[in-house]
Amino acid sequence: MNNERIMQEVENSIIRILQSGDLFTIPYSDKINISKEMNDIYSKLDKDRIVELVKKQIEENIATKIVNAFATEMGNDLKSLYSNKTIREDLKYSMRKNIELVIEKLK
Repeated sequence: MNNERIMQEVENSIIRILQSGDLFTIPYSDKINISKEMNDIYSKLDKDRIVELVKKQIEENIATKIVNAFATEMGNDLKSLYSNKTIREDLKYSMRKNIELVIEKLK
C-alpha cells in the first residue's frame, strides 16, 4: 500500500465520518490495515530523541507557567500595597532614603 492510497483512504474515511455527523466515533469497519507501513516508519524513529524533545517542551511550559504565576502574585501584592496610601507613602520614603544612601556611597 503506497502513501497516496493511504492518504486517499484516510480522506474517504474522514468524509464518511463528517457526512454521518458522528465526529467522535471512528467505526472499526473503516479501519485500514497499514501495520507494515506503520511498523516500518515506527522502527526508524529516534524514540529517545522524541522523548527528550517532549520532556524539554514540558519542562519549559511548566517553568513558564510557574514564572507567570509568580509574577502575577507579585503584581497583585504590589497593587494591594500601593492601594493603601499610608503604605505607599512609607514605601516611597524608604526607597528615596535607600537611593540617597547608594548615591552617597558612590561619591
